[in-house]
Amino acid sequence: RVRPGSIFRSALLSIFTRWTDRLFGLASTVVLARLLAPEDFGLVAMAAVFVGLADVLVDLGVSVAVIHRGHISPPYLNTAWTLRIAQSAVAAAGTLIVAPWASSYYQNDQISSLMSVMAVTMLIGGFENIGIILFQQGMRFDLDFRFFFLRRIFGFVVTLILAWALGSFWALAFGALATRTFGVLLSYILHEHRPRLTLQHAREMLSFSQWILLSNVG
Repeated sequence: RVRPGSIFRSALLSIFTRWTDRLFGLASTVVLARLLAPEDFGLVAMAAVFVGLADVLVDLGVSVAVIHRGHISPPYLNTAWTLRIAQSAVAAAGTLIVAPWASSYYQNDQISSLMSVMAVTMLIGGFENIGIILFQQGMRFDLDFRFFFLRRIFGFVVTLILAWALGSFWALAFGALATRTFGVLLSYILHEHRPRLTLQHAREMLSFSQWILLSNVG
């Protein structure tokens, strides 16, 4: 049984995490606005339209399926990890396919290269340790906050250094790539689960996730 005190503490940590995210985002934007030109942010936003669309259209919602399930067995967790990798691979491939078309649409050759880096970032993110989802399911928001905070700090510092050194939109792209890579490594440090490729519970998980996918497509 979860004690009321634990629920209250978890709720505070969850709120604190959201506010920390907003504050870091604000600070990052303010500082980067001094180091980069408005055109740099515009290029990233233009590429992000297609990248975000590809990511949403193939989102199976495996994280929601894991949190929703009461008892989590290692094979079920590993199936979620496998499906998330497949989801990331499909989204990355779709991004690479439409990259030349997007570049032609915007009449900017840099868009295609930028989307290629974003596709790699997306693919790497799929390998994040699925075990960290259990932090939320078990209401261990202290560990969830630690993961989020360390990754956010790393991304903040790396992106600022890149912006100062490169002075172009590539700082944003490579900063995101470095942050996502660090997040994957950190996820295996903070959680002891070591996932393996399997589709043992794929049918059960997809029966739940299909509605999330349809919602995202809509």
